[in-house]
Parts: sequence; structure tokens; C-alpha cells
Amino acid sequence: MLMRYLASIMETAIDEVCAYTEDEDNFLIIPKDTSVFDLIERFHEYELKGKRLEAILITESGKDSEKFLGIVTIWDLHRAYEMIKRR
Repeated sequence: MLMRYLASIMETAIDEVCAYTEDEDNFLIIPKDTSVFDLIERFHEYELKGKRLEAILITESGKDSEKFLGIVTIWDLHRAYEMIKRR
């Protein structure tokens, strides 16, 4: 059941999903080629403004009319830091 749900999300454009969100200021949409450094910086920019960035949604070129490719949440930041340490 969960796999079917996730598959249906992956076939949906971000703007269709965002029509149901209450707070449009707690997520960003970025292109898939965004660096891990830029990704981390986005979370920090929100924090400096006293806000919480809940998620970064990934599409092909960062447009909300494109299909959803992935998501990064604050809980994934430890993986981003691990990627940096390995370099």
C-alpha cells in the first residue's frame, strides 16, 4: 500500500500537491543538480530568519510544474554532512 502511494506521488507535479498545503512558506523547490552545500545553506538561511524549513522538494529544474523527484527534510541533514566529510 505504501509503495503504491509513493509511486502515485512521484507521478504528480509539485503544483498539484501544493494546492493542498496550508503553509507555503515552509518548503522550497530546487533543481536536481543543486549541490549539497547549497542544500545545507537553504536550511540555515531559514533558521537565521527565525523560521523552520520543513522540506526541500526536488524536481528536474526546480519548477513547481514538474514531477516530484525527491525530498530532503531537516532529518536528512546528517546525511548531507556525512557526504561532505567523505570528500
